[in-house]
Formats: sequence, structure tokens, C-alpha cells
Amino acid sequence: MAAYGAVFVGQEIAPSYNIAPSQRTVAIRRGSEGLVGFSPTWGFEAHWTKGSSPLVINARLEGVRERPLFRGLLKEHRCVVPLSGYYEWVSVTQTLESLGNPKKKVPFYVTSRSVDVGAVATLSAAGLWSNDGAQDRVVILTTQAIDSIAFIHDRMPVLLDHESERDWLSMSSEVQLVSLGAMSGAELVAKRVDSQVNDARQNYPELLEPFKGDVQDQLF
Repeated sequence: MAAYGAVFVGQEIAPSYNIAPSQRTVAIRRGSEGLVGFSPTWGFEAHWTKGSSPLVINARLEGVRERPLFRGLLKEHRCVVPLSGYYEWVSVTQTLESLGNPKKKVPFYVTSRSVDVGAVATLSAAGLWSNDGAQDRVVILTTQAIDSIAFIHDRMPVLLDHESERDWLSMSSEVQLVSLGAMSGAELVAKRVDSQVNDARQNYPELLEPFKGDVQDQLF
């Protein structure tokens, strides 16, 4: 909160190293008297699915204005989600098929080169929040991945620099979405981590450490 000059008014939550959809996270939005920190649930529930489908956790930058689920949120429901990094999974299909386990995916932790293990958040992801009548919810905007991490996934969060972060949180500013995508070229590094992150019940700092490998699980 100090880094953003914000006052936290949300439900207190413990530090997390493995936040999963449907769990509470931390976000920053513009309040009537300045920036406010709050604790929304990660993921929108599409009202037409009536709980029958998974939560919508991301919003593609290219189509966010047109999609009904997010329509109308760009003007007054923008927020920033602070993070030290995020997990993404790569499927090494050919190798895994030879091992008899084609459905397995290998997790990577993507972060800034300047973030150490256990460090406080230094990245800001653009998000949209809403209230479904019972609780605040948040989704993270995504854009095309930069070259250095595109081998893992072709999408990545929209990461804001200080100037675009300020514009994104200003309700009086007409944000140019195309330029937002261009701000996601921060110096990022991806490192393979242990498959324990696949289990949302596992939540401890060591999850962020580089994968050490073992006899049965060594792929690279």
C-alpha cells in the first residue's frame, strides 16, 4: 500500500505464494479520496452460466470493450493488481507422450529480473473489478506475450509502467488500450518451478525457487 500511496480498506488476507481463481487477492482502485486497496475475489462469474462454468479470470485486451461481461467497466471499474510474478504452464507434449503422461504440464514462474525470491510486489497488472451483489471480484487484462516468455504461453498480463499505471487508475483519463499492450514489455524472466504449485493448497515461499529436478521428473 505504501508503494501505491493507497489506504487498505478490504478484508485482511495472509501473504500468498500460490493464489488460485476463487481466492481473494489484493487490488488498488480509485476511491473518492484517493487510491484504495481492497481484497476482491479473483474471477468473474458469468451470470448466464449460473455457476455451471469455471470463473472468468482474464480479459483479453483486444476485445474487452465489446465483450458483454466487461462492457461498461472500463470507465469506472479499473484497478491494478500488485504482484511479484505469476505462474504459467507449458505443455511439452512430445516428450511427455513418450513418458506416458501427455496431459502433464510444466509450471514456470514469470517475474521481473529485479525481484528476488520472497520480495514484495514490484509489478502492476491492469485489472477490472465488479461487485456481483455479494462481493467484489477482479479479472486481469492480458495481451500478447513478449518474445522472451512466448515459449511458455502466447499471452501474458498487461503490466503497467508508472505512467500508464497512473493513467489506468485515473477515472478522468481516456485510456488508449493499444498503448497499454505496448507497456507490457518489462524485463521478464521465466524459471521452471516445482509442480507443487499445481496444488492450490500448497502455499509457501519455496514455491518460487527454481526447480531442482529429480530422477523421475527431469525434462530439461
